[in-house]
Amino acid sequence: MKGLYTYLMTLMVLTGCQNPDNDTVAPDVYSNNHYAQEDTVYISTSPTLEYYVLKEEYNKLVQQRKEFFSDSVNDPDFTYHSSYDSFEDITFKSETGQDYYYLCYTYFLKKRNNHENYHGERERLIDLYNTINHIYSIIARGGTFFSHNKPRIQAYSEWDIYNHLVAKRAVPISEIDFESEKEAFIERNRKILESSNSFVYWGSFTEEERKATLQELQVLFESLSEKIDTPFYLSCVLGFEERYQHLISVQS
Repeated sequence: MKGLYTYLMTLMVLTGCQNPDNDTVAPDVYSNNHYAQEDTVYISTSPTLEYYVLKEEYNKLVQQRKEFFSDSVNDPDFTYHSSYDSFEDITFKSETGQDYYYLCYTYFLKKRNNHENYHGERERLIDLYNTINHIYSIIARGGTFFSHNKPRIQAYSEWDIYNHLVAKRAVPISEIDFESEKEAFIERNRKILESSNSFVYWGSFTEEERKATLQELQVLFESLSEKIDTPFYLSCVLGFEERYQHLISVQS
C-alpha cells in the first residue's frame, strides 16, 4: 500500500482541494476542535494503510468537505457519489482518489463514534470483510476491484458500527433466528464451492490447481463462519457480501 500513499500525497500536493468561492465555509461554522493544531494528521494508522496529511491540507478538508460533519450520516458509497459533483479537482475523482475519500470518511466518522469505543467490533468487522474480499479475489483470480476495496473496507466497517450500534437504525438478525440464518449462510458458502466448475476465471486451472484452490477457499470459509458469533456480525457480513454477488451465481 506504499504506492497508494505515494500517489495520494503527490495528488494532494499538486491539486489540493479546491472549492468555488461561493461554497467556502466560514472558519467558525465548525467547532475549532475539528481543525488540526499539529503539523501532521494521520488519517489512517492501519499498518497496511498508513496515510497522513499535513495540517494545511487537513484543515482545507475540514473546511470544504461539509458532508463529513453533517447531522445526516449516510453510508460511504452514497456519501461519495452524492458529493461527487462538488469535487472541483481530480483529488477524489480517480479510483485511488476515491480510496482516499473513503479513508477520510472513516477518520471523521470514527471521531464521531469516539474511536476508543467499539474497538473490538471494529477490528472484527475489518477482519471479516478482508476475509470476504480475499475469498472473492481468489474466485475472480484477482483484479483492481479487490485492491481498491482494502481501504474502502475501513469505511464500510465504520458505517456498520454507526448504523447498528450508535444510531441503531439497522435492524439486525434476531437472537432467535441467528442459528438458522448462520446455517443458511454456511450452506450458501458450501454451494459456492460446489459450483466451482462455473467459475469463469478458473478455465486455465489444472485439476491439481483447482483442488488446491478449493481447499484454500474451504479453510477461509470455515474461518469466516467461526468468527461470526453474534447476530450483529452475521447481519453486517450478509450486507457486505452483497457487493460481491455479481461475481458468482449460486442456485438456492
